[in-house]
Amino acid sequence: MSIREELLSIKKKIIKLYDSEEADSLTETETRKLLIDPFVQALGYDPSSLDQVRLGWRGGKGAEHQKEADYALFIKGSGKPCIIIEAKRLRNELTNNQVANQALMYAFLNGVAWCILTNGNRISILDAFDRKRKDRALFPTFDLQDLDTEDGISSERAAQLLSLLTPDSISGKKFVSFRKKEYARNDVVKMLSGLIVNADPSIVRLLRKRFKKEYTAGQISSALASIKFMIDTDSTVPGKPEMSKKGRKRLATLPKKSIKRPKVKLARSVRWAKSDTIICPAHEEGFNEVFLGKKQWYAIRLRKARIPYIKYIAIYRIRPVRAITHYGKVKSIELCTVPEYEGEGKYHVYLKGRPIEIDPVKIKPTQSTTYANLAELLG
Repeated sequence: MSIREELLSIKKKIIKLYDSEEADSLTETETRKLLIDPFVQALGYDPSSLDQVRLGWRGGKGAEHQKEADYALFIKGSGKPCIIIEAKRLRNELTNNQVANQALMYAFLNGVAWCILTNGNRISILDAFDRKRKDRALFPTFDLQDLDTEDGISSERAAQLLSLLTPDSISGKKFVSFRKKEYARNDVVKMLSGLIVNADPSIVRLLRKRFKKEYTAGQISSALASIKFMIDTDSTVPGKPEMSKKGRKRLATLPKKSIKRPKVKLARSVRWAKSDTIICPAHEEGFNEVFLGKKQWYAIRLRKARIPYIKYIAIYRIRPVRAITHYGKVKSIELCTVPEYEGEGKYHVYLKGRPIEIDPVKIKPTQSTTYANLAELLG
């Protein structure tokens, strides 16, 4: 199977685990066997071969004082790992900075550039050698459960990124080349965004010259200050829908009259405006004490650009209720200041008034936050 097919196969297993709610009791060993071993296999490393995969590996500088690596992946003939994997149980949300820092330091000391932090569902690729950046992720963390959904990346994009971790790509230094290009791209976009949004004088002068002084510097500055960037890292050609190679080939063979144009996805801002409600899973203790008692919810992973579109929050109560029974109007959404979650990009939601009770709404069990339209949810 291709990497994409392997990833979609793992996604099916994850959804099945959440549907049956076996995810709650899954141990780290079981998570490795069911989800992480197949993931390693998808990358092109054989878990049954000691030449390619070692479990509990310890070696290199100061090995006797170091924590064992859950997985060390090798290219055949190499005595040094090319990738270190830190594995956690499925219910672990990988929010502890200490876990990532330990894995990064261990990889760095042993001259291993790449770390993968995963719970079988969430995949985070970290760069051990880039000590200048606070965020060591080479590209945004993604969940296999969310592949090909509104809030996830496409399975094709995920396969494309992970193909850089295969033995052939690493030995051919494709990942090193990708890293330089990706960092340059991110830095250039960030720099341009700052120059434009802050109406940098050099940009203003350039635009005024191009417009042949039709607009004043103040007018151009005002226009630049109103621009906001929403960067879609998963898009291909702006304004054009994605289509697989197989789909394009099939369209080319059809008679002209029977060709149907692929449906173009709505603009992301339009989809976000429709999905005005965030749904968060919760245990009974947290639901009663925090949501009902304190009229708030905490440590929610959100895209900053999506926050203005969120008007309501609903809580999915897991065992024994297994339904949404309350929702609340959002008063404000602020970055978490709790030390445990600070710097993790997580947010704290405060309610406007008391939560509103509704008739139980059954949805598929989920580990992470999801989105919905309140009117449709209540209907």
